[in-house]
Amino acid sequence: MGLLLDWHRAGWPNELAYRRVNGVDAWSQYLRAMSRDGVWGDHVVLAAVSNLFRVRFQTFARTSARAYWSDEVDFVPREEGHEAAPLLRLANLRNAHYEAVCPEEGLGPAVAGSPERYAALAVRRRRGGEGALRALAQSAATSSSSTASSAGASSTDPAMTGPVCLWPNTNHFKHDTPPRHPRGLFLFGENDASKKNKHFQSSTQAIIRMNPNALGVRTCWVPGVGMVDTDFARNQQAIDDDCAEALRLLTQGLYTTLVVPWNLASNTLDIGTGVANLPKGAPRTWAHLQKKVQELIDWANAQLGTVRVVPRLTLLVPSVVTRKQEDLYVQEVSEAMQRAPSVREDSSTSVVGVPNVVPLRTLRISGGTSPAMGRWSDATYAQNTAILDEDLRALIDRVESRQFRRLVLPRNSDGEILLGTELGQLDVYAPKTLAYLRGRLEGLCQRCKEVQVASSSNSLSSSTTAGEGVARGRARTKRRRDMNNDEAPVEDGTAPVEVNTAPVEDDVAPVEDDAAPVEDDASQDEQERESAPVARRPSKFPRKGTSRPDQ
Repeated sequence: MGLLLDWHRAGWPNELAYRRVNGVDAWSQYLRAMSRDGVWGDHVVLAAVSNLFRVRFQTFARTSARAYWSDEVDFVPREEGHEAAPLLRLANLRNAHYEAVCPEEGLGPAVAGSPERYAALAVRRRRGGEGALRALAQSAATSSSSTASSAGASSTDPAMTGPVCLWPNTNHFKHDTPPRHPRGLFLFGENDASKKNKHFQSSTQAIIRMNPNALGVRTCWVPGVGMVDTDFARNQQAIDDDCAEALRLLTQGLYTTLVVPWNLASNTLDIGTGVANLPKGAPRTWAHLQKKVQELIDWANAQLGTVRVVPRLTLLVPSVVTRKQEDLYVQEVSEAMQRAPSVREDSSTSVVGVPNVVPLRTLRISGGTSPAMGRWSDATYAQNTAILDEDLRALIDRVESRQFRRLVLPRNSDGEILLGTELGQLDVYAPKTLAYLRGRLEGLCQRCKEVQVASSSNSLSSSTTAGEGVARGRARTKRRRDMNNDEAPVEDGTAPVEVNTAPVEDDVAPVEDDAAPVEDDASQDEQERESAPVARRPSKFPRKGTSRPDQ
């Protein structure tokens, strides 16, 4: 976005939105100018619209009678399958403003090109193209070489297959740790000043601060100085607010694992134990922090451990469904489509037979305009429901298999399930059948809250490790106290067994996309599953690019 703004400023330096004003931030100036009535949008606005509304734009601007310059504006998050997003064509025919959405052939014969100073910008920000791929490969090679001396960061990451991952404190965070696990929400120790004005940090747990799936829990008010119990009420409120923010993010369905720094040797939380030194400097605040984080852990084990129901935001194409093997999708099909082979990568039958896609028949033949032409009607209600029951039985079996973390269903702005209305148009031709289908699906959504997803037995993030293991640790600690075992020192401050879990928000809350998730790396995931965490003694002086103990 910054590159786009700079390009506009170079081309139109006197426009109010791009004008340099002493003492005014460039984006503040831009937003102030663009918020005025009658101001037209630009490519910066198109980029924002592309990201927020999941659409792509192909733009054509006339430069002469037979020439245009063209561009594709695509800021749809890759995690959502940008190639499936709608493509709109905008034409600027009088070199003033984009004024029409039209098919490409409506432009007439033309020679497409790029405006001056635009080629380098386009290569850097476009999703596809040889230049972008080359730049991406070069960036990946640079990143790989810079981390080669860090003992293979990814090989020591614990597997992220359960609702909670207790991240070993001997495995220090690196700035690229969260991007390797985009479905995990990482907690880390933070200070109030840096939380309000984020900046990159090269040490402590806050090295992951700038990642969208990292959330700081405040343990300091200013950098380097831990909280004290004389400010307990203020400390308590900050911790409560940060944990509430974590809960809000978890309930949106984007994250499937809560990642908590943990001291496995003493079986205690490892946030607030480094620079902040809360166990000694603010024991009351430390106890409250442990209690709130334990509540998050208990909630995650109870809720993230079950099948989540989340809204579907894109079309079903292979690039989407194969990237998310733990997501279970439902595709409306006709009886003819279910028997048809896959034709093309973008065809309507291309995901039929994919293991994590369940077909749901809602009509006989696609393209019909009446029951006589292949649509269902309520005149055959008993036959319709029998077919739905058969397909829903297969869907229920997939959910009950405990292999899938999320059930992805399309919903409208009113929260109504759209299956049955997209292809079969049951709302038009068979409303009684549609009501039956929605009732069955809503019942399945309730059942999802009870189905516990199977976790890998060797994962640090299994529910046993995060929940029962902590409880066993507390029991052992209590026995040591009772026996006055001087040779086995006890770590104080472990969160109590009985806590009030946070209230559960609606499972189908829409996903917010302020930050685009990072695309999963299949080879990386395989490497993580095969590798166990390697404990290392923390160094007093961490290697470059790694974190020291937390805030």
